Amino acid sequence: MQKVLIIGPEFYDYNLSISDAFVNLGFETKVVGYSIDTVASLGERFRYHLAADKNSFFKNRIESINEEILRLYHSFKPHLIFIVQGSVLSPETMLAMQDCKKALWMMDSLARGKVVRPIVRSVDYVFFFEKTDIEFLWIEAGINSWFLPLSVDPKVYYPMELKQEIDILFVGALYEHRLKMLGRVAEEFKDKQIKIYGNYYSPLRRPLHHLFRNNKHVFLNKNISPVKVNELYNKSKLCLNIHHSQSKFGVNQRFFEISGSKAFQLVDQNGYISENFTSDEIMTYSSEADMIEKIHFALNNPSRRNEMASNAHKKVMSGYTFTDRIKYVLDVIND
Repeated sequence: MQKVLIIGPEFYDYNLSISDAFVNLGFETKVVGYSIDTVASLGERFRYHLAADKNSFFKNRIESINEEILRLYHSFKPHLIFIVQGSVLSPETMLAMQDCKKALWMMDSLARGKVVRPIVRSVDYVFFFEKTDIEFLWIEAGINSWFLPLSVDPKVYYPMELKQEIDILFVGALYEHRLKMLGRVAEEFKDKQIKIYGNYYSPLRRPLHHLFRNNKHVFLNKNISPVKVNELYNKSKLCLNIHHSQSKFGVNQRFFEISGSKAFQLVDQNGYISENFTSDEIMTYSSEADMIEKIHFALNNPSRRNEMASNAHKKVMSGYTFTDRIKYVLDVIND
């Protein structure tokens, strides 16, 4: 049995979804997950606050992660290393693993930072969720790459028989342009049950702002687990999806997860959506005014919402799962 070592950030359990996909395709897997910019455990928080040099604290953590990766690499002896993002991997670690094929899946756009990350020069195969990055990488570095959209894990996101008690739901990072649009939604639909989940400031750093913030029954200012997200999608009449500006011809993870839950979504227009989904599956908007108009329409037409949600669910379950994506990766590698 072939072995795969998976290395990626501990973000919404995507490492485990990728691991399950490889297992479904007959591989043995090991996973190294990491978090470099958060202080999770109580012991770590204590050490962090005692550290005189906070940058050194995170540098030491990165060194420890690289040491763990190399220990597992030598003991597990994988045939393939599958890397998600790869921001923590040092050049020395990549060089030490040169006898093994390496594939990288970028779930953030290279163009977001306008720079070619060094790791793309150290792997055999580069896959992007954002299609425009393929041309960007070729122009900037002369490196060939492949388009690999994001996907859904059907074991995490699936339909549930729950009462739809939330009118409008948004889950995601609250960037400035999202806050602006969501603020407009909260103002326009004051009589509706609206829930917005996502951190946009620290209550510890701004306690008074947190205590006296507007619409605190709407803007809940916290992150939630994938299990809770799936539950909320199933409880919602309309799930709003607003992409980061980096998405030109690529969609975020939420796009597939909402449909995986068989929930209705309203999402901003995107080349990938128009090329792969029909207006009977996904409802898109072109502007803030169009978004407001379509929210009104969708909330007033439950049969249309349910029909579209069902159509989109069937679509993503038949070719847009993590197993489908990893099968494509293996086809590229074995070609």
